[in-house]
Amino acid sequence: MEKYEYKVDYLDAKVTASDVSKGNAGQKIASQVEIKLREWVDKGYEYYSQDMVHVDVNPGCMALFGQKSEKINVMVLVFRRPLR
Repeated sequence: MEKYEYKVDYLDAKVTASDVSKGNAGQKIASQVEIKLREWVDKGYEYYSQDMVHVDVNPGCMALFGQKSEKINVMVLVFRRPLR
């Protein structure tokens, strides 16, 4: 059985409200994903999977004013390459 080295990176896609209204937000996001994939392929990794990680963001000192933690989702991409 082959063993692999894994790397996990996050996707921080950026679009504007104008991109959404013009209907090109999807293409912009796809381009950003392609850039991320190419970056890791160039380092010798292959795309393996993606997942959504649920994160609690603590308010820090704002908790003193009653602010609660916020839940956000972060898209992560998993890459792998065979160990040598």
